[in-house]
Amino acid sequence: MNTPIEDQIWDRIITSAKSKFDYESFQAKFKNFNEAIPERIVFHLIVSYASGEEEEYISENLNNELTSIGYQYEDQNVYNFVKKNHEAFSAEIYAAYLAFSLLEEGEEQHKILETVSTLLYVEPK
Repeated sequence: MNTPIEDQIWDRIITSAKSKFDYESFQAKFKNFNEAIPERIVFHLIVSYASGEEEEYISENLNNELTSIGYQYEDQNVYNFVKKNHEAFSAEIYAAYLAFSLLEEGEEQHKILETVSTLLYVEPK
């Protein structure tokens, strides 16, 4: 279970990623589903890349998750979304990798939050 500060770290990373593409259009594709799904997809994509997973593996997992909730998306479209956003989310992927590493090393969470915010230029809410 995440602490409130860890939640803020991940929120800053996701907020930054959502500003890198037309998130509103993406979100609209899921209007008949749980409203948290688009954000979870972005989070999944960033964390997967930060963990060193390959595009094909990420695409397959993401497609399986979408299928499990009843959302049909063509395999190629999922792969294209994953591939396209790898570069777009490069700063967020690095920030997630850094956050994982620093959390694992026991760094103070406030410092990690500050580092991530500075790296991504995200204003606190």
